[in-house]
Amino acid sequence: MVRLPANNSLIPQPEYNFMADAYRAFGNTRLSAAFLYGKIQNGDRFLLPQNNLLYISQNQLGSEYLLFSSSIETALKKFPLDLVLEPEYMVNKTENKLPTGKDYSTQTKRYLLGLKATTDFEETPINFFFYPKYSAFIFENDLSETQNRQDMASLDVSLRVQFFKNKLLFFESRKYLE
Repeated sequence: MVRLPANNSLIPQPEYNFMADAYRAFGNTRLSAAFLYGKIQNGDRFLLPQNNLLYISQNQLGSEYLLFSSSIETALKKFPLDLVLEPEYMVNKTENKLPTGKDYSTQTKRYLLGLKATTDFEETPINFFFYPKYSAFIFENDLSETQNRQDMASLDVSLRVQFFKNKLLFFESRKYLE
């Protein structure tokens, strides 16, 4: 990657950010949601690879992002299990210019869904954590009609064992990604 010399004719540009979140409890169930949006007008220009090098030039190109994250949490009453469902959505869009001066944009969308399950046994020193998560990434640009998609799944499994009235803690964790 090669960074080209600075362009001193650029002037400061405003950045915009907006955030909102909400939380609500219904008995042993809790709902939360967060929304985040941002926009800048000072993005660098990425020149398409030449001679296996990527060139970066200072510019004032636009970039914006949007994030929505939520969770639904509940604790089961008859079995000591806490569950958290986490649906999320993120999108990032970036402007760029071809060497001919033509504008184009790239966009990345991410869809995520996770489920956390945690035991909370009071009578036994052993507790478990189980967290499968699915992620879908969709890559698009104005230069091509095609979309590239990548799907991923991950699994986090943990075991926690307490000895001598919480004075000694053993923790084992495994993470898998596909």
